[in-house]
Amino acid sequence: MNFKRDISEEKYVSCEAGTKKWSDIIRRFSKYTEEIHFSNAKVTDRIEYYNFPVLPTLETGEGWADIKTYLKVIRQTNPNVRIMFEHRSDLISDEELETCYSWVNGLLNGK
Repeated sequence: MNFKRDISEEKYVSCEAGTKKWSDIIRRFSKYTEEIHFSNAKVTDRIEYYNFPVLPTLETGEGWADIKTYLKVIRQTNPNVRIMFEHRSDLISDEELETCYSWVNGLLNGK
């Protein structure tokens, strides 16, 4: 089975998922997954900032994906899965990029 869905478009595809949350879908399929590609975007009534790096300051209430929850679910379900972030590092400063990598490392490895 090949399951591919851009979770950054959560609001647009949530109707396809019915009452399920994306974290439930990730929990269900991540145990069968070897590699996950994340692409972050801001989704409101439109999609903005596609491939934007994940940052702890990006709020789900403003339309950003709930990366913290997604990574927690993935690590609980499949600690050996490889995760690749597809982002455009040129959209943020070097300091923000370091924050991105440090934050993700902490979420995935408890550091």
